[in-house]
Amino acid sequence: MKNYIPAPVNTGDITLDSGVLNLIEKIAENVHEVWALGRKNEGWVYGETKDSEAKTTPCLVPYDELPESEKEYDRATATETIKLIKKFGYYISDVDPASISLSLAKAYNDLGDLYRAQNQNDKAEPMYIKSLEIKECIAENNSAELISDLILSCNNAGVFFKDQGQTQKAEAMFVKAFDICRKHKQRKDFGPDLATTYFNYGIFHEKTEYLDKALEIARTQPDHPLCKAIIDLYGNK
Repeated sequence: MKNYIPAPVNTGDITLDSGVLNLIEKIAENVHEVWALGRKNEGWVYGETKDSEAKTTPCLVPYDELPESEKEYDRATATETIKLIKKFGYYISDVDPASISLSLAKAYNDLGDLYRAQNQNDKAEPMYIKSLEIKECIAENNSAELISDLILSCNNAGVFFKDQGQTQKAEAMFVKAFDICRKHKQRKDFGPDLATTYFNYGIFHEKTEYLDKALEIARTQPDHPLCKAIIDLYGNK
């Protein structure tokens, strides 16, 4: 017999707050489900007593029907698993990563606005770009609201670059906005964003055909704030 001495990682210095109690219970239940599936695959069945030869066990029941002592065994496994994750430096949170990223993107955008107000455009530009990069990452498979925010951010960046005389960068931002609108053209709620993009692009190139298109789209949703602004600015021209 080999002289094997178990040496699990010492997690005694790791504390868990009450926020993970629900997670512990969910993991414990899944630990039981994995164990039960393994036993069934090996030919075990439910029995009132445990019999290794007959392959019967009273624990082949749903987690909720287990004795509390068996649940505690699974909870201990779950607890040690979470402690080990934290011991290795990982972070567990029930906060939506998208909401954290969106807050960070807003912070970068606000910094850009602050630098711009102080005429420090060289510092404002990287803040706007970083904000856009974050929004692109989280908007791809997310809500219409986040996608709309990304489109408007592209527009704002385009206007910023236009004001700085950086025409190529401005063009790229407006084209990006159009691309996102086209990608989601089947969604009717992006009309105001498309109208805004046409309007800003028309001003950028000084072409009435884009402004007319913006007005046409805006008039389909005249009560929307973005559409109303376009109608008020260009509707009587």
